Amino acid sequence: MKRIIPVFLALVLLFSATQSVLARHRNRVLGASTQASELNFPSISSGPGLILPDSPFYFVDKLKQQVRLLLAFSPEDKAKLRADIAGERLAELKAELLKNNQKGINIALSELASETQKAATALTDAEQKGKDVSLLSQQINEKIKTERDILKGLEKQADGELKLRIELTQATVKKAKVEVEDSLPQNIMENEIRDSINSELEDKIKDAQDVSQGIKNSLEELSKEASDAAQKSLTRREEALKKAIEEKNAELVKEQKDLLEQEAIKQATLIGITLKAARGALQAAEELEKISNAFYESEKDVEEIRAIPVPKPTPAQTLLNSNQVKL
Repeated sequence: MKRIIPVFLALVLLFSATQSVLARHRNRVLGASTQASELNFPSISSGPGLILPDSPFYFVDKLKQQVRLLLAFSPEDKAKLRADIAGERLAELKAELLKNNQKGINIALSELASETQKAATALTDAEQKGKDVSLLSQQINEKIKTERDILKGLEKQADGELKLRIELTQATVKKAKVEVEDSLPQNIMENEIRDSINSELEDKIKDAQDVSQGIKNSLEELSKEASDAAQKSLTRREEALKKAIEEKNAELVKEQKDLLEQEAIKQATLIGITLKAARGALQAAEELEKISNAFYESEKDVEEIRAIPVPKPTPAQTLLNSNQVKL
């Protein structure tokens, strides 16, 4: 765990520092923003309510929801019902995305985050009242995992304001999942925490690898832009020098020659500094790839060790242990 935290922080810092470089390159390649209706939304078991969020009569659906909650007397029933309602909101999000209705999408995302958090709160309330929520916590945890996986896939496809809203919803859903994990049986909770950490690390490593490729592409573009800018500046100086020669102005010729030399030196220096900075960023990204490879190797070693079966004690060892306990 102590080794994982520094790697995670390094990934976050590098990703944040180079995100703008990658975004600029992606914008040049992709062009216009992705439409909500173009996002790939996987099939889900839940269905939307009869009235969708973009309808002026959506408040009727919310009233029906309140009646259902009033009839759920125990905190366990409320937690289960909240989780089911969150599933409906997820289905409504799919419907609004297909319609490319931004208002409906925003409402569905907000409601999804709210109901998921309320389900986690109700589950905690039930546990604090001494209820056995071991099975219910597993059921709600699986539903939240489905929500997170779908939101993660949408976030990778989206951009602009939609991407930001999905990220905000993800943050709330993640908080709710952490709260639900506290109610899970010990062995399942440990597995969930480990899986969550590994999943986030894999996402950051993948993002960092994308950034590394983006830096390489941007380095090529930057070199070309710097070369073009330098060539344009030098061309203007050369034209001034030719004009001075044509006018046979010796003083102006000397002045323009000096300016041409100075401009060449300045542009060469600027290009050198720019390329040095870009190569430094690229080197950092390559180092990060080495760290990620080392992390994967260590995870592989751990899994291999866990897979080694523990030999059963022989009858003689069992008898010896029994005698030691008696003594």
